[in-house]
Amino acid sequence: DRFAAAAGGIKDDRRYVANLADWLEQSVSSQARGKVLIYTVANTDTKGPLAFGAGLSEILRQGKYAVTLSDRSRAPKLSDKILADADQLWLFFPDSGSVNQLTDAELKLISRFNERGNGILVALEKRQPDSEGYASVNRLTSRYGVLFAGAAGSNSRISVSVASQFFASASEVLGRFLKIVHKA
Repeated sequence: DRFAAAAGGIKDDRRYVANLADWLEQSVSSQARGKVLIYTVANTDTKGPLAFGAGLSEILRQGKYAVTLSDRSRAPKLSDKILADADQLWLFFPDSGSVNQLTDAELKLISRFNERGNGILVALEKRQPDSEGYASVNRLTSRYGVLFAGAAGSNSRISVSVASQFFASASEVLGRFLKIVHKA
């Protein structure tokens, strides 16, 4: 939802996506810097996930990243050639019947990509708990200690008003305390 909202122009979510790219960029040690491949593990069209990817790529390009968009219809399998110019691989698994599983060769390729110091982001759309799409994702992410299962629900926006009021009050109390201690 955060990626779709960012692609749709919601400011906080746009910042979230830019921060993710920057965080991954700080973690990579590859020679190719500032190059992101957004790959949708499904056959798509320009009205579907590739249009969504276009919204994300605009955000990343504003952050000075070079972005390549691809999917199963453009590149049926991930390959060394596709990954050669990227230092970040963003894999999106849409919740649709056109999702293809990652092959064993692709899983090995992604692992090698990561072992060379490149960053990986894996995102899925909301799925039913018994969705077969989890199998492919989990075959990849389990190598890194992450498993997807079920779904968590939340509002479209996270309310921070209670926490921000708490921190503001705590900061005032701490400030008063430090003034008293400093004068003593």
